Amino acid sequence: MKTKLFFLSSLFCLIAVETGSVRSMHGFPGSRLGDVEENSSMILDDWTLQMARKDVQVCTRWIISPRKIEVRQVKGTIRINVKREQVARSITEVELARKWMDFMDELNYYKNPESPGEWFAYGRINVMGKLACFDVVTRNRVLSDPMNNKTLISMNDTIGYLPDKPGVYRIHGVLSFWNLITIGPDETVIELILCSDMDPVIPTWMTDPVVYRLMVSTLNHLKERLQEKTRLPQIN
Repeated sequence: MKTKLFFLSSLFCLIAVETGSVRSMHGFPGSRLGDVEENSSMILDDWTLQMARKDVQVCTRWIISPRKIEVRQVKGTIRINVKREQVARSITEVELARKWMDFMDELNYYKNPESPGEWFAYGRINVMGKLACFDVVTRNRVLSDPMNNKTLISMNDTIGYLPDKPGVYRIHGVLSFWNLITIGPDETVIELILCSDMDPVIPTWMTDPVVYRLMVSTLNHLKERLQEKTRLPQIN
């Protein structure tokens, strides 16, 4: 239940949008990977460290979303002694994802055989039954950049793929991604970046401490699952 409450608070954070004056603005890198990664957003400032705990660093920065709304991104970073391909499998294969996303009451992937690097994902979590039931539908894509030893997995909001469910609050405006970077033969840096440009529900200052702890918990949980060699097949 503690993990579920953390996740619930993170959903509130993701849909809480704060407005502010425009800071020094510059575009994201113009590379093919950068274009997908940032989804035509604009950076307003640099990353600021908010928490460092249990091998995870949590940072935030402000961007302008494709809908021209000023929103804050939250990034968690961890280094792990596992190959990048193995990390990607734990995210892109639903049976493996369910092992470390066990805070979700329901997690389904809908893949297109003709497009193996793209799929839709549905996630739902209940807290206190229908009094607090949330779900989200995202369109996910994998883009590998072997020249730079990177893999990016985008998770963007999609509308109309699955109908809303009665009694379930649908989260919209998600603009998130995983960034996996190989830094050694068996070592990977994992970055999880979350944000949404949905209208605010509650102020972020109320949920920030919980969200930062959630990021730490999520990335460490993924790390623990990945390092359980007997449960996850090795990549040759």
